[in-house]
Amino acid sequence: MADRVTFRMGDVFPADDDIAVWVMNLSIALGDLRIVADYAVRDEQPDYERIYFVRLFASHLREVAKLLARDFDDRQDVRDFVAKLPQAGRDARDEAARMLNDNFTLRPRIVVWRDMARVRNDTFHYASDKPSRKRLRAAIEEVADMEGVYFVNDDGTMRADYADLVTANRMHPFEEQEPELPVTRELHDRIIALNEQVATFIAHAESQWLFSRSQGVVTVTSD
Repeated sequence: MADRVTFRMGDVFPADDDIAVWVMNLSIALGDLRIVADYAVRDEQPDYERIYFVRLFASHLREVAKLLARDFDDRQDVRDFVAKLPQAGRDARDEAARMLNDNFTLRPRIVVWRDMARVRNDTFHYASDKPSRKRLRAAIEEVADMEGVYFVNDDGTMRADYADLVTANRMHPFEEQEPELPVTRELHDRIIALNEQVATFIAHAESQWLFSRSQGVVTVTSD
């Protein structure tokens, strides 16, 4: 059995209401996070797929952080709305903000949200900006003595494994004593934990917004 919460879109999300637009943004973001989370936590997947979904996961979370952290700091209407949430929702937002400003254990000089921003830029900009291009050049130089491979399989599929090698190095530039996989795993663990808090907060925000509408605007049915 599943519940259906139904309403006329314009009655619940009027386009000229700033908080309605903000909550809609949260809902869109949570939908994206739920999709990528399913892929990122799969036990059986090639390393290059795991790294890709970690990059994508971190990138989505970095953008969501702007909604629940930056907007909270900059907008009084957002703070007023959040103040009406149940304690669990407010606690989740506070914990997410704390986690974003925390430092990595293996890289104690690196702040989580800043590293997520770097990963986001490198994932989506493809080195079109100067900092990303500089990191790409550094990663190419770092793997200069490694073997590059291009796979052409019997079924006609192909993959530039050499590009995956550079991507992995660019994602986590590390010193010799910092092996790549533990660093990748720590980022993976941080974004999973952060996502839990973000998802909890957004679910409370959605519920608060939907069920604070006038009586009769929102209908709940069970299928």
